[in-house]
Amino acid sequence: MVESNAKSFWTSSKAFGYPATLKLKSGDTWEPGVSQREGIGNEMRKLGWIPAQGPILDIGAGSCTKDILGSDLAGNGRTWAVDFASALLEKGGVPKNKRIVDDVTTMRFPDEWENQFSLVYSVLLFRYLTTEQRVSLIHKVSTILAPGGRHTIVDFNKLQANEISQELGEVEAFSTKETAKILELDGFRDIKLGTWDMLFFVGGDKPAPFSVDYVSGVK
Repeated sequence: MVESNAKSFWTSSKAFGYPATLKLKSGDTWEPGVSQREGIGNEMRKLGWIPAQGPILDIGAGSCTKDILGSDLAGNGRTWAVDFASALLEKGGVPKNKRIVDDVTTMRFPDEWENQFSLVYSVLLFRYLTTEQRVSLIHKVSTILAPGGRHTIVDFNKLQANEISQELGEVEAFSTKETAKILELDGFRDIKLGTWDMLFFVGGDKPAPFSVDYVSGVK
């Protein structure tokens, strides 16, 4: 969520219902789904990637921190959230003093963050970044992770070249393999990548499959 198109959309009233709904210029309403974000958090938890101790940072957080981490962890003072959309951050369950309204690609992380975080993660952020921005952000994250801290990146490997994608401000397809290479070059170890396949039920018994890709490494 960093290019001009993305900032224009995600700071507008069209995005205020996210992740339950998005309003598109076509007049249609898109429902990304709260349960999908909860599912991502559950998968991270199963793998032991949500630490029991130490600070956590959600970058490009939007309003989804509480859905991914759970309301207790989002609100207990351990978790920070960064996003340029202040209206969305306010709904993410993170205390005001832990919310930072800024663009993750240009912000300078505070000096006191150096070597501090047990987990830094992003969910559906990298599709809004160019390769150059991804390389820069991964390096910045490496400076604020504590030794043994984890950086987890979740996104879709496929980017649809359609009007919705353009309206949301998506700029470049995400690749777990290419992102894993960037992590490795920046000194990360124990790099894992793959796909989480989930199945949700909407409207009673109607199945709704959902697949999302991830890459994660340890400092």
